Parts: sequence; C-alpha cells; structure tokens
Amino acid sequence: MDLPGHGHSSWLPLGITYHSIDFVSLLLRIMDYFKWDKISMICHSMSSINGFVFSALFPEKVDMMVGLDGLKPLARSSEKVVDYYKDSMKNIIMYDDRINKLEPPCYEWNELVERLHNGTNKSVNREACKFLLKRAIRPSKHDSQKYYFARDSRLKKKHFYTFSEDVPLEMARRINCPYMFIKASQSPYYESRKHFDTTLEVMKQNPHFEFYEVEGSHHVHLNDPMKVAPIINSFIRKWRSS
Repeated sequence: MDLPGHGHSSWLPLGITYHSIDFVSLLLRIMDYFKWDKISMICHSMSSINGFVFSALFPEKVDMMVGLDGLKPLARSSEKVVDYYKDSMKNIIMYDDRINKLEPPCYEWNELVERLHNGTNKSVNREACKFLLKRAIRPSKHDSQKYYFARDSRLKKKHFYTFSEDVPLEMARRINCPYMFIKASQSPYYESRKHFDTTLEVMKQNPHFEFYEVEGSHHVHLNDPMKVAPIINSFIRKWRSS
C-alpha cells in the first residue's frame, strides 16, 4: 500500500499536515471500503511502526503482523516533544510555501540510483534501488531521458508519533495477535536501546510473538531477501493453517 504522498498515491492538499496516526486510521478506511473483517500485514520501517500501533488499537482486526526493522514509536521526553512540535510546525509552513506547479529537479536513471543509494546511507544497494524507484519516480515532461522523485516533499516534516515511553509499552501489552518482528543487525535503534529492549520483553509475553535478528542493513529484505523470506514464509504457513 502506498501511503498518501508516497508512490502512486495522491498528496494531501496544501495546509493539511501528514501525521503518522492518520496512516493508521487509513487502514480502517481501506478495510471498510473492501468490507474486510481482518487484515494481514507485512510492514517495513515507518510502516512497521504503524502496524504496531494498529495491532495495539485493533488486535481483533489483525490476522497476523510481520514487522521489519521498526518495532514501535520512539520514546520521547516531554521536553523533546515540545521542541519537536515547535520546529515541525515552522518547517511545515515553509514546505507548503515551497510547493509550486513547476516540475521538481530531474535526473537520469543512473543518478537517481546514486541519489537513492547515498540518501539511505547506502542501506539499499544499487541493484535493489531499482525496485524502490519503480514506484517512486515520474518521467519528466520536458526531457524523455530524465525522471523526478514523486514523493511529497512535505513528508520530510510530517508529524511523527510523540509518545512518552509508557504509551508504546501499554500498546505492546494490548497486542495479542500473531506477530513477528525482524531486526536488522546493522540498523540503529534511533533511541536508547533500553526502550527497545523493554518493549520487546513485554511483547514476548504474547504467546503468538516471534522475534528474529538477521545480519544486514535497514533494507536487508531488499538487498538479500533470502535472509528474511524463509522466516516470514514459515510464520505465514503456521498461522494460515490454523
């Protein structure tokens, strides 16, 4: 699923801010549209965090959940939350003002690959970049040999979750559906390791929870799918047959 502002999905109107919790409510809208009672999710990074939140709020609507290298919303102190909102709001207005009808900067294919490769701190290898670029670019209207990134630039300053540590812990306690989380060994935690470990211990109280760590970068599933595919397939077969 391409979230709003990503891939082939449309952008939000000017003046409307992207917020992570809205991505969670979007799942409910999609379920309602297709008349689904439950969903199964395989999510990576930010979407894995969204899947965690959805599984906590609506465990009865989750058939199974597989999260790749994004366990939960980051724990933030009250001081950081206040500063975050101040800076975020100023930047959001600035990005709104920057958007116009002119075509964004355009690049040839090889340069797109390099920009994506380096933009992820080389987490995505060059060969795997082509899979992300398929849904991330649009052809230039002025040069048939060039493309531009179609992602809404305002996503750089979206409102992300601003929870203190106790909120993700309470969410973890409420998750009782079949749930697998895979951590990439070379990927940072983006917060104190203790917050990750504490949440992981709570999640292990769910008898349907499985945790694995695999060698690789944040995008290990793209660079070397066979490091995660057998684990995921086994998990799916286990719960599909039950």
